[in-house]
Amino acid sequence: MISVSEALQLIEKHAQFNAIKVKPIIKIMGLVLAEDVISAIYMPPFKQSSMDGYAFANSDSDCYTVVGEIQAGSARNLQLNQGEAVRIFTGARVPDSADTVIMQEHVQRQGNQINIEILPNKHANVRPIGEQINAGEVALTKGVKLNEAAIGFLASIGATRVKVYKRPKVSILITGNELQQSGDQLEEGQVYESNSITLQMALKRLGINKVNTAMVGDDLAQTTEAIKKCIAQSDVVLISGGISV
Repeated sequence: MISVSEALQLIEKHAQFNAIKVKPIIKIMGLVLAEDVISAIYMPPFKQSSMDGYAFANSDSDCYTVVGEIQAGSARNLQLNQGEAVRIFTGARVPDSADTVIMQEHVQRQGNQINIEILPNKHANVRPIGEQINAGEVALTKGVKLNEAAIGFLASIGATRVKVYKRPKVSILITGNELQQSGDQLEEGQVYESNSITLQMALKRLGINKVNTAMVGDDLAQTTEAIKKCIAQSDVVLISGGISV
């Protein structure tokens, strides 16, 4: 017999990567990335407001004239003069001539005039171009297991399809003369088989839902044949049963 840690080391040493497929990102939950993903864009791709408020070129003034409005999704790039501000919303493009966004809660507005109650630091509430990632940088590395956060990030940089490893085909082989399927009548000396259910649930948690199962008695020839069959149709074979002598 060998220890669990030794068994894991042997598996890691001899396991081979599965086939690679290109799949749309909507279908890659729980799969493993087969190559690095490089971002084709800067994220954000423009100076972006992180608050609803007013954008302006920061100065010592506490009074500004509102000369327009920029909503999220607008391509407007207003040229602001000294002492001017623009109403802006979260996610909107900050004009090149502005460097600061003040939260709407920190101003008093009367008509087209705003008075700043709490002056923010320069560049406050402005996400610079490429704050999250720059074009040409690695967005996700090969070997990452893809969850909802990773997939959402891929969508945010415009990725639609990526290379992933196929889910492994798994077979479970249970051995033992004393075992009986759940729901069948137990005979004297028999117990219900539960290991295959436990293993299937563990595999399901890993995203592996299609699993072949088989059960054989304590017969060498039958067991050998069953193992050969499982190997022929699977990438991984899990065997439960036998004794330690």
